[in-house]
Amino acid sequence: MANEKDKILAEINIPGALADGGLKKKDTTVIHAMPKSFLSSTTPGKDKTKRVGLLILVCGGILLIAIFAAAYYYLTNYNSKVDIPATSQIEKTENVLLKDDKILEPEPIVESPPLNGLEQEEAVEETDIKRVNMATSTNTLEATSTVIEVEPVPAVISYSSDSDQDGLSDLEEILLGTDLQKIDSDDDGYDDKSELLNLYNPGGVGEIVTNPKIKKYTNATYRYSLYYPDAWSVERVGGDESIMLKLDNNQFFQIIVSLKTDGLSLEDWYKKEFNVPTINPDQKLYKQGWTGIKSQDAMIIYLVYPNEEKLYTVTYNLGLQQTISYQNIFEMMVNSLERT
Repeated sequence: MANEKDKILAEINIPGALADGGLKKKDTTVIHAMPKSFLSSTTPGKDKTKRVGLLILVCGGILLIAIFAAAYYYLTNYNSKVDIPATSQIEKTENVLLKDDKILEPEPIVESPPLNGLEQEEAVEETDIKRVNMATSTNTLEATSTVIEVEPVPAVISYSSDSDQDGLSDLEEILLGTDLQKIDSDDDGYDDKSELLNLYNPGGVGEIVTNPKIKKYTNATYRYSLYYPDAWSVERVGGDESIMLKLDNNQFFQIIVSLKTDGLSLEDWYKKEFNVPTINPDQKLYKQGWTGIKSQDAMIIYLVYPNEEKLYTVTYNLGLQQTISYQNIFEMMVNSLERT
């Protein structure tokens, strides 16, 4: 034991140390020191702290990367969700329908339900507006094509009531002053319709012009005249080349004069204009020197006079209605057309 103590004292080299392990009496201080064999060049506590700090930095970096990745995914995913409805809305807007200049609820094109009464009436109105715009062009005398573009296709329409079944509608009988309950209002042995179409008065004696409800219109510029109901107003549309005879229910007759300078006969012009190979015999009309062709629905008649380059287009326009009420009055007017 004494040798071990001496050895330690010798290693630490304390001045005044005695061989027996004590100190000189002058120095009463005892110093205990760590043996050199127990000393190490590294500090475990410091290494552990460094490792913990490095681990924290790595975990913090991974966390920041995860946060940035989550934010990027959220932003890109949000933008795509916003863009999809906007694109869908744009696509639907392309199929919006217009009604009276108002936007209707978009509907898929594949859904085509039958038109109700109001929609059918509006469709007829749109067709009629197009026909009026075509017929009232201010350049009607420059070329026939500005007046007539396509031959109307016969539509499914109704006819006004005819109480006595004499062929004249009740509205026509009221207009002429005849009896709605008698086929032969004046009892002269001829039915009312036959008399009207042959320019005789179905309500009394004499020709149709003697009927107080019928007047004669004369166009001095283009030298023609015709009979029309006195209750109807006469309006010029752009000049004497376009005349409208109008009733308060928005139905009207129209006479348009235009140039036909192609040198073709009326039949050849009609075939070329409407791309038809033949003309049915019942479409042809000859009256007082006039040569005419009726449209398939008999609502438009094209007339020419010998040795002239003018085309006379006479139209019965139903306006907003789908009911033919004045077909016989229309035919009477065409039959009464004369050169002046």
